[in-house]
Amino acid sequence: MKKLCLLVLLLIPCRSGALGAGAINMVFNTSARAAGMGDTGVAVPWGLDADHWANPALLAFRPGVHYRSIESQLARGPLDGNYLEMGIQQAIDENQQELGDFHAFARTKSWGVGVDVVQVAEEILGWREGRFSRYVSLAGWMTWHDFEDQLVFDPLLQDSGGSGSGDGTAKSMGYAVRVTPYDGARGTEMPDNCPMGVRVSLAYGASVQNKTQDFIFHSGEPTGDPFPRQYVSGGGLNAEVAFTAGMHEKWQGTPTGFFLAVFDPLISFTRTAQNIEPGFVYEDGAWCYEPDTSDREDENSRGWELGPANIYFLRRGRVEAVYGDVDGDTRAGGWNIQAGRFGGFRKDWAVVPQASGLPTVRRKTWTVWADPGKLWVPCSDSHPNTRRWWPETDHRRVA
Repeated sequence: MKKLCLLVLLLIPCRSGALGAGAINMVFNTSARAAGMGDTGVAVPWGLDADHWANPALLAFRPGVHYRSIESQLARGPLDGNYLEMGIQQAIDENQQELGDFHAFARTKSWGVGVDVVQVAEEILGWREGRFSRYVSLAGWMTWHDFEDQLVFDPLLQDSGGSGSGDGTAKSMGYAVRVTPYDGARGTEMPDNCPMGVRVSLAYGASVQNKTQDFIFHSGEPTGDPFPRQYVSGGGLNAEVAFTAGMHEKWQGTPTGFFLAVFDPLISFTRTAQNIEPGFVYEDGAWCYEPDTSDREDENSRGWELGPANIYFLRRGRVEAVYGDVDGDTRAGGWNIQAGRFGGFRKDWAVVPQASGLPTVRRKTWTVWADPGKLWVPCSDSHPNTRRWWPETDHRRVA
């Protein structure tokens, strides 16, 4: 039975634990998996936790419904006046008189769409499924963001031109290209009776994050703070040993076929690299939106991931950012438990560096996903009206 997922919609409520000027929570990566690989996720379409924050195009590689929760320390160590604690705060005036409590927060709500145009073309033109998408994927689209914060207790403000809250809208857009020059797991490059094959893929991705002409104004400031626009680009290499299509077809609809899907690929290795360039500069006493081409503010990262049996994942990486005095290693791990191709649960953690002299911070995410289209499927082509609850094996891997 031919199946195709064109769009993926995602709602992401995101809160930060601390905030500097300029909606810094909007550059906070919500993927502990990417964080463990040096915060490199813009060109990683492989796996069940694609980094849609780094590149909205990666939404197209993960059909179904996904829910992700992240827990993280945003900063540790001595903090100066540039940081603001979040949550329930006590308001105190200039005379040290308590005025009551207020809720300080920074919140971003996002939703997005991703499309793989190669799969769309196969469907529209009636081509055999996987005729071209087996070898290449070209995905793109965007996410939309609504930002809001409350940083100051409004009655404390002395002016009449503003408030302690700010808001604005922005969007992120990107594309990703995946090429698979060799795919022994499809069965054509290997003997039909071979149970496993090697697949090698390359990817390149780029995105523009938080693009807008809005500025964030607090307390009647004449010039607001810019949204943290940035340009992200990078590449990835993936090699894996997977069960062949012949094996999946042989055991389709049986418990053996179910477990083949659970442990597929049997082993995988991913290598990544990424560059981030700021998209705003300070000129003539004001902020303006344009690429910072000086290279002094760039962040360069690299990392890798090793995944045996599609269950446990080991990750390492390195982050180098001169402007933030960051030059340190990342380390991470994760667990994945899935029910065939129908759904699953994964938990990932990462330890990432801060500026020189400060301790590392820890991030944790857990994700639940489901693809209902894989659950209620025909038992066979000859009996299309007979239904079974056993999840169908996905014979085509687009990434």
